[in-house]
Amino acid sequence: MAKKEIDIEIDRLTNSIEISVTGEVFDTQVVQLRKADKKVINLRRMAIRLGSRAEFGRSGSV
Repeated sequence: MAKKEIDIEIDRLTNSIEISVTGEVFDTQVVQLRKADKKVINLRRMAIRLGSRAEFGRSGSV
């Protein structure tokens, strides 16, 4: 599976995400990712992939 890239420009560091075109602001919170959190994220990612394959009739390994 190919790695996906995000094409963004960081123009300033703040406590929120702002859409520069609209000025809409989304508050964010930065926290340290623990090892247990990473396991949960990986399980959710795997479930999403399996769900997509079932929905679209795809086969193959995760």
